[in-house]
Order: sequence, then structure tokens, then C-alpha cells
Amino acid sequence: MNMRLFWVLLIGLLPALVLVGVRAIHTADGVEQGPGGPADGQPVSVTMHASWVGMFGSLEEGASKATLVVRGRVLGAPPPVAETMSDGAGRELVKYVLTFHRIHIEEVLAGSLSEDEIVVAQTGGLHRGVLVEVDDDPLFDLGQEYIFFLMPGGTGVYTTLGGPVGRLVVNGGRVSSLSAAYPARSIPDLGLVLT
Repeated sequence: MNMRLFWVLLIGLLPALVLVGVRAIHTADGVEQGPGGPADGQPVSVTMHASWVGMFGSLEEGASKATLVVRGRVLGAPPPVAETMSDGAGRELVKYVLTFHRIHIEEVLAGSLSEDEIVVAQTGGLHRGVLVEVDDDPLFDLGQEYIFFLMPGGTGVYTTLGGPVGRLVVNGGRVSSLSAAYPARSIPDLGLVLT
């Protein structure tokens, strides 16, 4: 991905969230390192915190704020894009990691869309052995079906409105908020479980 497109997408995503405390280091000898120390064959996990813009308190409010509401399935994603910088001592610091998920559209619930596949950007992903994830916004699962409340996030790319509140998990006939799908995590959302 060229740098101009990266910056256009990043600027489109910044109003959606404010990131605090992301740090992972790639040392000169190639050993991935993060808050937990060097990797031992398992990815080092780095957790970020975000303050979300566009939170909503009901499905109706979300549908009115979103540009597009769809039911879709995660098809996959190319390797995440990361912006890095040097710390001046030969180490690389990861500033941002973005994953651009391909989503097959099963149904358009609100808004207008002619394509049957879109791209939804999400902060986080696996970059050089470091798994970067927002604490209350689990990474999309390959093959999982979701209901997405979306807003434009750059040329041809969408982002979820309100972060975790803008994504519902669909399993069979059951629709639930992320907090119900990931009960061990503290996720501020609508707390829905619909059958």
C-alpha cells in the first residue's frame, strides 16, 4: 500500500478513535519484543485502549447515525499495514497497525450499496510477530458473520461506528453484542442477546 493511500485511510480513521499506549519494538537482531519481553514462538500481545467517537445507545440510534448497516461475513484480509518510526537507538517502534478486512455482504439492512464485497478497516492485527489489539474491540474472526454499523473511513473503506458497539456477532439465529460473545472482556456496548 502506498504511503499516500495509507495517510488518507489513517486520517479517515483518526476521528473514529483516539489511541493511547501502543508500543512494540523490533530490535536490531530481529527479535520481536513488547511489554511482555522477547517472543518465544508465540506472538507478543500488545493491548491498546481507545476512546470511541460515535457511540450509540440503541439499535435505532445506531442505524440513524451509520451510513450503512449490513450483515456480512469476514472473508479474509491482506497482511496488516503498520506505520513505524525509529526510537533513535536502532529499534523500530510500531505507531499504528491497521487491518483491512474483506467482508462479503449477505444483506443490506440500512443505507445503499451495490457491491457484494466491501473493505472494513480495524485498528490492530498481527505485525512481525506482535499481535496488536484494542482491549474492547476484538479482532474480526475469519468466517464469522457480523452485523456492522458503518461509516466511511477513506476511499473505498469503511470503519465501524462507535468501535465495539458498532459490531454485533451473528451465530445461527442468535445476534449478540461483543460483550456477550466475549464475556471475559470488559466491552462497553449495548449488551444485546437476540434470538
